[in-house]
Amino acid sequence: MSKNIQQYLSQPKVSVIIPIYNTAAYLHDTINSIRNQSLKEIEIILLNDGSTDDSINIIKEYEALDSRIQSHTQPNQGLSVARNQAMKYATGKYLYFMDSDDLLDTKALQCCYNICEKDNLDFIFFDAEPIYESLDNSNIPNYNRKGRIEESVQKGIDLLNYELDNKLFLSSVCLCLVNRLFLNSFFKCFPPGIIHEDHFFSIQIYLHAERTRYISETFFKRRIRNNSIMTQRFGMRNIEGYTTVCTQIYG
Repeated sequence: MSKNIQQYLSQPKVSVIIPIYNTAAYLHDTINSIRNQSLKEIEIILLNDGSTDDSINIIKEYEALDSRIQSHTQPNQGLSVARNQAMKYATGKYLYFMDSDDLLDTKALQCCYNICEKDNLDFIFFDAEPIYESLDNSNIPNYNRKGRIEESVQKGIDLLNYELDNKLFLSSVCLCLVNRLFLNSFFKCFPPGIIHEDHFFSIQIYLHAERTRYISETFFKRRIRNNSIMTQRFGMRNIEGYTTVCTQIYG
């Protein structure tokens, strides 16, 4: 690694958290999309959630290759616990949560960081585009909201109400860059053992943000796979997840 990158390690601008569970087939592309970000002052936290495939070897490969990368391992406990654990190691001014089978445009973190700094934002959010690997795309939302949300600094609750009223709300944590101190002031953890944990995170940051804004960039590339949560039929696990989220938000 060059000295230019080495000098950034003590004060990362963004901490990128990537929980990993059995995604070896996609992991090289995912990690490369983060390593190749135009913003170099980042730390990359890989949290191996008890993978049984070749993920652990890929993690070790990248940790040896790039000193911005640190890895941690836990027994398989699910996405929420993996994210919660990884957050303990984050030191960057901003946090970004990445899924281990998706891709991020290489200019995303630089663009979002610059706007957050210029506008003094609590968080910024953007759009996505799907990478289809599944034949069943019936449950996939429209990830492109360009021209339908005003690109100006607003209070979070005002934006949330507008998005909900116009069916524009997207819950994925991968669609926002969040100020870490802002987040730590109210957010304790992702609820463990449920699906739809992203809803809890996303609604919370909207409810607490004094300054946020949308940018009409499709930075995130979401992989739509067979037998994923998004492509499975709505069932009891969905109901349990939504119930837990609502209970914790209003509790």
